[in-house]
Amino acid sequence: MERKEEARSVRLAVATPEDAGPLAVIAALAFPDDRSWQPSELRDANLALDDPSKGPPHTSYAWTRSVLEALGDSGRERPSATYYKAVLGESLVVGGLFVVPRPDLGTGEWRCEGIYVDPDHQGRGVGRQIIRLMYRDYPDVARWTLETPEYSTRNHAFYEGMGFTKIGVSKNPDVPFRFFDYENALPQKERLRL
Repeated sequence: MERKEEARSVRLAVATPEDAGPLAVIAALAFPDDRSWQPSELRDANLALDDPSKGPPHTSYAWTRSVLEALGDSGRERPSATYYKAVLGESLVVGGLFVVPRPDLGTGEWRCEGIYVDPDHQGRGVGRQIIRLMYRDYPDVARWTLETPEYSTRNHAFYEGMGFTKIGVSKNPDVPFRFFDYENALPQKERLRL
């Protein structure tokens, strides 16, 4: 397999509703397997929102825009949940990151609800840079959690390489597969060395 060239430096910028189009397209490209499992009810629901060929709602323009609009309260110093666009160079959007605090689980608990990278930029260190920036920008987080489909073996290796440990398996009745639950409870000093 041909090794791709390392990506230039990536930065995170808070996404706005105007970023919904590029982010939804990148998410749809990054999650092609999610389209193959989509049950007819979800396909129908997605059709009502957007184009069903783009996959489940989290890869649709309508869903992405509605989330960005809901998070758009600029009066807060740091929103309680933040959807970022990952920008390469001056303006090329190459991925996204969605993080949410989980105070219901305890002080310093946050969840990575989504991270994705344009397939044209995968394998170049972009995902690692995004996770490192997440760690750097949230130094007070005691524990990060996330879930990923059981079939996404590349994701498992990636998350484990970024300090996450598999802590369980969960099942959503709406999908025909299980999710692997991960956490990173490493001290911040160790996270920043990954």
